[in-house]
Amino acid sequence: QGSYCCVQKRKLLVRPLFGKLTGKGTTLTGVEIPMRYLFEILGRPDSAGLTIASAGGAALSSGPGAGMSQSVIVSALWLMVLVLLNAAQAQSTARPKKSLDDLLAESDGIVVGTVSDVKARYVKDREIHTFVTLIDLEIVHGRYDAPRLILQLKGGEIDGDVLEIQGSPRFTPKDRVILFLKDNGHAIVPLVGWAQGVFRVFYDEKTGTERVKDHEGNQVVGVEGEELLIRGGHSAKAEIVGGRGSAGKTDDGSPSEQVLRQNPSSKSDAMTLRDFLNVITRKLKAKGLKGKPITSVKPEPPGYPGPESTSDVPPPRSQ
Repeated sequence: QGSYCCVQKRKLLVRPLFGKLTGKGTTLTGVEIPMRYLFEILGRPDSAGLTIASAGGAALSSGPGAGMSQSVIVSALWLMVLVLLNAAQAQSTARPKKSLDDLLAESDGIVVGTVSDVKARYVKDREIHTFVTLIDLEIVHGRYDAPRLILQLKGGEIDGDVLEIQGSPRFTPKDRVILFLKDNGHAIVPLVGWAQGVFRVFYDEKTGTERVKDHEGNQVVGVEGEELLIRGGHSAKAEIVGGRGSAGKTDDGSPSEQVLRQNPSSKSDAMTLRDFLNVITRKLKAKGLKGKPITSVKPEPPGYPGPESTSDVPPPRSQ
């Protein structure tokens, strides 16, 4: 998976030492700041940053015997500045761009499905994971023979407790998607290139056909060689991960290739779902790529779910 950026949001209680911060000898025994979330890149305690959530009319409150004072407010503001400065030290880089040929070569399987359920759960060490259930499956590539497929992605939200993985795709019920799957049940995000391995199907009422967009909502208008031709309208968002480098470069420091580019001369509509899948199957056949067993995860019990492969279900359907 390489490096990635993970943001944890937790409730924050700040305990004193404000006297030392201001140099004014304040002797508070405890100060609670009504900030709701603490953002931290996991494994990097020096990267914590503070964000104010809706705290209503709440104000700073001191411990027993201590009154509100201007020095306490100044101290709290200084604390926020220091924490935010530490957060700014975290470096990031863009995930390597994937061509269509990359997506085909690196995937375990390719499926078309409809999202029926999205649930976040605590798993081992109270880490939040999201489970996405797909139904109405069409197996384009790979081996799978069950009526539903459950994906496990790290991150999610439970009752205001949020773990956000930068660059991870979002799913909602009724989404119709094409997914290039990889290492489901083991990977942080079980998709080739993370959001790059997600394409969205939409219904064109004018023609009565299903058509294809990329994850950002840009229309896929064709394929040229290894590359997808994209007609813009939605700017692609940088997919940020922890590590060295900067946006526009791969993890090894080399310039990233522009994979999804607009075809300025094209006035055609987005590719139909059938045309898109036909291109995929022709490329798979031409390259001699064989499908692998596609893995689902168990939705129960509430603890950490292990991978559940259906590769031994006879007879597997392979395409």
